[in-house]
Amino acid sequence: MPDAPVQLLVEDGRLRIDSPTGFDRASLLGSIDIPVEHVTDVEVVERPGDAITGWREGIGLPHLRMGTWHHDGAKDYVAVNTQVPGVVVTLREEEFARLVVSAADPSGLARQIISARDAAAGG
Repeated sequence: MPDAPVQLLVEDGRLRIDSPTGFDRASLLGSIDIPVEHVTDVEVVERPGDAITGWREGIGLPHLRMGTWHHDGAKDYVAVNTQVPGVVVTLREEEFARLVVSAADPSGLARQIISARDAAAGG
């Protein structure tokens, strides 16, 4: 299976993505460091490319979508290999309304995010 273009990590009550390197820097994406308390929803998606809407700043190649997508007055952080399943993470109080990313284990990642968010909320 092809690789996901970035790795979304859940560490110390935060969601983190390092800035893309190499060719992927053309995506114009920076690093992400968000408290898990700002996550309102996590959805596992078989085809994360289908969750992307609006117009982009960044890379749009046959199997790679990376950059900032603008829609309905909001922005999404997109790092998707269209051949790899992923997650859509909905946020509040952040620069981005959603993170749309491919992941090697999207179900496991979703469980990690939800568990960290619930732990941070005291539940």
